[in-house]
Amino acid sequence: MLPLPKSSVCQRGRRGLAAVFRGLSVMLLLAAGPASAVERVGVELGTIAGAGWQAEGVRVVFEPGAERASGRLAVRRLVLPGELGVVRDAELACGELRWSAVELACLDGRLDLDHPQWGEHSLAVELRRAPGGTRIEASTSLGGGHLEAAFEAGGDDWRLTARARGVAPGALPAGWRECLLPAGFALAGRLDGEARLTGDREGPERLEASLAGDGLGFSDSAGLRAGEGLALAAEVALQRERGAWRGSARLDADAGQVYLDPVFVDLGARPLELRLAGARPDGGDLHLEALEVEQAGVGRLRGELVLAPGADGLLRGGRLRLADGQAAALYAAYLQPWLIGSPLGDLDVEGGIAGAVTFAGGRPAAVRLDLDGLAFDDRQGRLGVYRADGRIAWDAVEPVPVSRLRIEGGHFQGLDLGVSDLRLALAGDGLRLASPAAVPVFDGRLVVHELTAEGLGGEAEWQMAADLEPVSMEILSGALGWPPMSGKLGGHIPAVRYADGRVAVDGDLEVSAFQGLVRLGDLALVNPLGRVPELSADVVFRGLDLESVTRTFSFGRIEGTLEGEVDGLHLVDWRPAYFSAVLRTPADDPVRHRISQRAVDNLTRIGNGVSGALSSSFLRFFEDFGYDRIRLECRLDGRVAHMSGIPHPDGGYYLVKGAGIPRIDVIAYTRRVAWADLIGRLSGLRLEGAVVE
Repeated sequence: MLPLPKSSVCQRGRRGLAAVFRGLSVMLLLAAGPASAVERVGVELGTIAGAGWQAEGVRVVFEPGAERASGRLAVRRLVLPGELGVVRDAELACGELRWSAVELACLDGRLDLDHPQWGEHSLAVELRRAPGGTRIEASTSLGGGHLEAAFEAGGDDWRLTARARGVAPGALPAGWRECLLPAGFALAGRLDGEARLTGDREGPERLEASLAGDGLGFSDSAGLRAGEGLALAAEVALQRERGAWRGSARLDADAGQVYLDPVFVDLGARPLELRLAGARPDGGDLHLEALEVEQAGVGRLRGELVLAPGADGLLRGGRLRLADGQAAALYAAYLQPWLIGSPLGDLDVEGGIAGAVTFAGGRPAAVRLDLDGLAFDDRQGRLGVYRADGRIAWDAVEPVPVSRLRIEGGHFQGLDLGVSDLRLALAGDGLRLASPAAVPVFDGRLVVHELTAEGLGGEAEWQMAADLEPVSMEILSGALGWPPMSGKLGGHIPAVRYADGRVAVDGDLEVSAFQGLVRLGDLALVNPLGRVPELSADVVFRGLDLESVTRTFSFGRIEGTLEGEVDGLHLVDWRPAYFSAVLRTPADDPVRHRISQRAVDNLTRIGNGVSGALSSSFLRFFEDFGYDRIRLECRLDGRVAHMSGIPHPDGGYYLVKGAGIPRIDVIAYTRRVAWADLIGRLSGLRLEGAVVE
């Protein structure tokens, strides 16, 4: 809704038309003598200039004729006002000239002109000037269609009407095409339109126009903006009122597809309606007093905006309200394209959303969102929320009521989360937990005492302190696809921090498992929801019951106690990349030490890559053996595992140092083994009487 300036094209056109009539008058005055005495009159007028325009090489030719007079007005070079450019070799030929005391007319006329931007045109014209006013009619072929226009002026008022039918935008000269889209776009389809512009001596006063298109298409050279098969209908009405322009506009689009990188919208499936009403003072901001956008199956947007056309910051202020928002359609069409490649880039979404956003100084100043059954699930199974209801309120400066959310469960990286109620205080670019929240995790709970976040508008950082009330390891291991484990996971989490894509835990997490304790320290997770997450930690084992461990993993029975450390554990995409591990029986272990044949066979396979050594000796008749100590050391550095154990005199190392009668030792000699080979050995262990390949 941009106002036409007072020094408009139409006013300049009136001055040019007056010059045309003056040229016609010169022709008639020169031929004022008897018609039989004059066959042809030609006059070189040279240069004629007016306010903002100049005609060079002006020539007038008059041919009286026996039955009717005719004539031509030619201009070699016409400099138009402002940025309208230069017209070359323009000629107005009148097949019939009429003049009397009450009328001057050019009938059966043709105007030929060549404009560097608007192209070559040949128009059929008719001009009439009488004491009551002036009327000009013109028609021409344009872009494979037809254009006709009429101009009428009388007293202080004037009116311009135009009608176009069947115009192909792609066949228009460059200047016409750039009225529709910027340079560099390819256009297709057909357009019909009508326009009526009225004004007075002060300039344009009212504009009414309509445009309809079918099968429309456009594309830029980079392929980042395109449309195909579009059906559009638009109307605009503008009125000048006391130095300001006021008006309304509407646009209906119900067919075709539009791609504006990265957003794709199928208007055939989801038609769009746009309604605008507002005003703009001369040279001032544009006030959209009523903005309405409705898209089928997506939602309704209402609001008021203040815009500054031509300024670096287009948006001054205003407010938008969303009603009946369908989360699935909003996500798929307008959010997902911006989130592809992020943890939220591949979701199934459902539920409703409504709310409002207020703008000030070109930026959001306040937001309110109402969630109604909002649910989402990551198609890769990383996270999900089964249902969320509540209201979120945020203000850049002013205090707002506490936001309340009720979440009916969800999951995160295989962890099942129960129903929770959250109270959040949002302000500026951060938030904090207004009161402690309990999130059920399987048969335990994560009790969050503190949660704060900053930089939510950019690089977010957050911190949390919580207690994990004991979770059954049997349930947890089953959910994560691990072998069944006994014991409980729980402990105090003094601080969890997230910044720059990295989650770090202060303090230790303790797991009660296999009648002992597993402690995780320096736990950190990088890119937790990305395609390649990385985890690092130090792990300490103390007092684990070996019989419970080996029974859980079907390794073969070993009685005794297990302790050890895994230093510098580093997982990439949940696969080990580095660690230094020691697993051993304590030196002062008071528990009986026995090991079964199957456990001996599996340990031999790990150390030497072979198994079945007992089957060929008399030891096969014994079900189990006594042992003194067990020790396994493994350091993984990239693709190579460095193996060791209890030193042996001949240069190898004990994995199991025997004791008692019959005595059995498991001795290994391989010090370096490819990690892939070691994994192959592990995958081939005899578990529960079968070989797992």
